[in-house]
Amino acid sequence: VGIARAVWITVPNSTFVNEVRTGWDYSLQKANPSPDCGASSGAPNYASLGFVSGAQVCGFPTVQISGFGTATLGEPNGISAKAENFRFADNLSYNLGKHSFKFGGEYARQLAVIQTGVNASKGTINFGTAGTAAFSGATPLEDFLAMVPQSEALQIGTLLRTLTYNQMSFYAQDDWRIIPRLTINLGLRYERSSAIHEANNQLANFAPGTVSGLVQDNGSGLYRTYPFNFAPRLGMAWDVLGTGRMVVRAGFGLFYNEFPSQMFVPNGSGTPGIQNMPTGF
Repeated sequence: VGIARAVWITVPNSTFVNEVRTGWDYSLQKANPSPDCGASSGAPNYASLGFVSGAQVCGFPTVQISGFGTATLGEPNGISAKAENFRFADNLSYNLGKHSFKFGGEYARQLAVIQTGVNASKGTINFGTAGTAAFSGATPLEDFLAMVPQSEALQIGTLLRTLTYNQMSFYAQDDWRIIPRLTINLGLRYERSSAIHEANNQLANFAPGTVSGLVQDNGSGLYRTYPFNFAPRLGMAWDVLGTGRMVVRAGFGLFYNEFPSQMFVPNGSGTPGIQNMPTGF
């Protein structure tokens, strides 16, 4: 994890204050791969034994035997996910008579480099499900001992996804002291996030109007974002007795919740998302 911040505050006179902030956040998530991936593990060449053919990651495939619950053979292959956040913000404060104005904006550039569905690229072998059996009446365990699987699956295609999207927001507000005992707060905020893009167009989305039933990312975005995220603010503060010991406050605001990128690009094998392209390429 890495974090860097820089702040520059300018006070040209008694009525103006300008604050510039910039930042960078970095995180790298790594988990150890399968123990049989190490050069000194002494693990056999699984491909030569017929366990996996064409797998692009190392490790014993995931083996599922019906009747043994969620227990499987084969270790997770690990994970590698990098995320970076570049952020810039500017806030200007200005006092004029009974008004205290504040304006500002913020821009953020999000970057994520992940591998999707790594474990599925080792292969999955199922024993004991509907299909071919080692012999009539064979149990799932007997099918496994006889090495007669009922189904096999191997994920192919490019695992790496380099994702980017932008976020921006602007706001303006005024704290207006109408009378010494009453202050009105007025404000308006605007927020916008772009659709997620992939550096090599390795994203796809469901599109029932097309021949293939899907549309591939071409840089224009695979889903629509709402362009009218205007959020008004209204508030008041009333000093009831004029002594500052009893203050009544009220407020109203409209807020928007942006979905995190994981909603569209979950990092998991078989999890629906625009990172899973039916063609695999």
